[in-house]
Parts: sequence; structure tokens; C-alpha cells
Amino acid sequence: MTTLAYSVLLKNWRYVIIALFLLFMLPLVLIAAPFGMFQEQQKQEQLPYGTTIGGQGVITPIGEKEIPSEYLKYYKDAGQKYNVPWELIAAIHRVETNFGQDLNVSSVGAIGHTQFMVKTWVNLTV
Repeated sequence: MTTLAYSVLLKNWRYVIIALFLLFMLPLVLIAAPFGMFQEQQKQEQLPYGTTIGGQGVITPIGEKEIPSEYLKYYKDAGQKYNVPWELIAAIHRVETNFGQDLNVSSVGAIGHTQFMVKTWVNLTV
């Protein structure tokens, strides 16, 4: 290439980048679209795991193996009473104490199944 060609490319570098992007990405999109790659992603976004359908929580196969069945009634009752998704209560219980398997006092003094701080409840009655 001549110096003139280089100077034209440098002056129009934005257009060169756009052209290269289109040159490589457009065929990829045209190839991927008929195979439904984008449609599959939309389906997953419409109905993620744990979605509530008609007021009933959907338990995934992993959740069925992991969530102790003896706690399900308590999660659902508390969720309904306090207008909180029961799946959220179960998730907090899992994260904080592995469904009650680790009930040690935390390093900052949080206690119980959901690891609340004692001072949280001083002025509250539930």
C-alpha cells in the first residue's frame, strides 16, 4: 500500500472499524439465526428457574435434591404470611447456614438459621 492509502485509512479509521465489524459479524448472525441460537436465549429469559407460575413456586431438579422437604411448609407459610417469595426465604436459609447445618455464631455475632444480628430484633416484633 502506498502512503496515500495509509493516510486515507488513518483519517477514516472509524469507518474502517465499522466495516470490519460488519464484515465479520454479519455472516455470524446470519448463520446463527436459522439455528435458533437467539430464540433459545429468549426462552430462558422468559422462564428462569424458580419462577412463580400461578402463585406456585417451581422447584428445579437441583432444588428438589437440595432443599430439605421438612422445611418447605415453613418457607411457604412464612412467604404467604409476610408476602415474601418462599424461594427467597429458602435461598437465604441455604446461603446463611446450609439449611441449618451450620448454626454457629458468625464472626460478627449473627445467630440462628438465617443469621440475624441480635440488635435487629430489639425494636421489632414479628
